[in-house]
Amino acid sequence: MSRVEKFFITLANFFPVWVVGGACLSLWDPTTATWFQPTWIPLFLGIIMLSMGLTLSLDDFLRVIQIPRSIALGVGLQYTIMPLLGFTLAKLLHLPMDYVIGVVLVACCPGGTASNVVCFIARSNIALSVSLTAVSTLAAVIITPLLTTLMIEFISQHLMGAVIQVDTLGLLINTFKVVILPVTAGALLNHFFKEWVKIINPYTPFIAVMSIVFIVDFILAVKKEEIINQLKEVFDPEIPVNIYDLGLIYEIRINDEKKVN
Repeated sequence: MSRVEKFFITLANFFPVWVVGGACLSLWDPTTATWFQPTWIPLFLGIIMLSMGLTLSLDDFLRVIQIPRSIALGVGLQYTIMPLLGFTLAKLLHLPMDYVIGVVLVACCPGGTASNVVCFIARSNIALSVSLTAVSTLAAVIITPLLTTLMIEFISQHLMGAVIQVDTLGLLINTFKVVILPVTAGALLNHFFKEWVKIINPYTPFIAVMSIVFIVDFILAVKKEEIINQLKEVFDPEIPVNIYDLGLIYEIRINDEKKVN
């Protein structure tokens, strides 16, 4: 591996620094992030998923057969405990409806490239992380829109007395375009053009990380005033969701390693 490749991998390993630094900068001076256009978000999400797809191979999918119990447990809890936790927090904290939708949507989403990057940095079971990401991402095409629709309609009925209609078909189509197509394209490129993909793979984690940073920074910059006004009133419900998620991943990894040993 060349020095340039090692340099870019090191940059990707500073993922938390880029996110926190970019967030602080965008809140301090929103003009540093408002150059980003909202219409670019699907494109950059596609870049993130394509980057993840480039790391997948047929072996990753065959691994699901080798450790089906761990994969089933991880994916099952991903789409049961996480959505229920987000749903419960949204109700208990009596959040505004737009916050509720955001919390529920995040809780119903699968893991992505960021989780693989974090596992790489932590030197944990990357193979298990990639397999869980691949399976949960594929399942997300159906599960995420359906769960989001059911929960948002239920909460809106109880909070507002009226059901907010969710375009489930639109969510399915967008999820397919933003998630499945890029991931599939990346996996196919990795299968048929393996040598070429090996050349660019050291750089794709950093590209994915910066794509995440650009999206997060833009959203924070646009919502700066609203965020500041709500900070003292609303406790961020995503904190316990993500803490539980990290603990769950760690427990599954430990159990899987015990089985291997």
